[in-house]
Amino acid sequence: MAFVYWIHLPHHVDIATEGYVGITTMDNPQSRFSKHKSDARNPKNSFIVHKAINKYGDEIVFDVVCECSAEDAYSLELKLRPEKHIGWNINKGGEKPLLGGTWTDEQRCKFKLTKKNSPPPVRQEISTQRQKETIDSKHPLDLHRLNLLFWSHCFVLYDLYVQGDSAFVATRRLGLTRCGVHAMWKRFDRGWIPTEDPRMQEFIKDNPPTLEPDMSVRDTKTNVVGVSLHKGFYVGYKNINGKRVSKYFSIKKHGEEVAFQLAKDFRDALDDEI
Repeated sequence: MAFVYWIHLPHHVDIATEGYVGITTMDNPQSRFSKHKSDARNPKNSFIVHKAINKYGDEIVFDVVCECSAEDAYSLELKLRPEKHIGWNINKGGEKPLLGGTWTDEQRCKFKLTKKNSPPPVRQEISTQRQKETIDSKHPLDLHRLNLLFWSHCFVLYDLYVQGDSAFVATRRLGLTRCGVHAMWKRFDRGWIPTEDPRMQEFIKDNPPTLEPDMSVRDTKTNVVGVSLHKGFYVGYKNINGKRVSKYFSIKKHGEEVAFQLAKDFRDALDDEI
């Protein structure tokens, strides 16, 4: 539903030539009048109706002409304001404002009707997951932007991965960017072995690594390779054939020292098994 309203002075008698005619879809049309008065207090607004509200104040009268469907309201507004600059209206009934102008309430009403009756736009959406899969499926040397320093250390990073270092620990050992090492770890998890890749072998010959890993760096919480602390558990872990094998030992159940030793023994057992 919509309301057609008339803002005018008490002595105005001809709605077709005097005052301001508008449309609102607000449940309470008086709220629309309050909005007009609020807009009138903005010094940047130069609409005639706002100037009239500021000039005449309490003398201004707000009348609801009719309550009807939005289409009928819009049709009536066109009949009452068939041309520009009638009464306090600037625009012809229903016309869109000039670029940079402010939409009147009746124009918003027509826009809602047009949008409601228009078919939804067809947009081609490419999922982020598909984009990631496309990038990950490419060979590192085919990437648009190749970080020579980073990829020249892929053999070194793979050795750290095999020995069970997390991407975070490997980042601290070599001083490389964390996001880059995490991306490398994902490739390793999917089974990529750079030392068996002929293209990478040739690449490393031409771009030998320049950084040596600092093996004194350990897990920041346990200071032991392959043992981490996570939410009340000591975790023993190792990467085997591209898969992370791990086991959790509860500190609450076993106690601090026993849980830590069990995680360390589990990690050592994985080494012996390999």
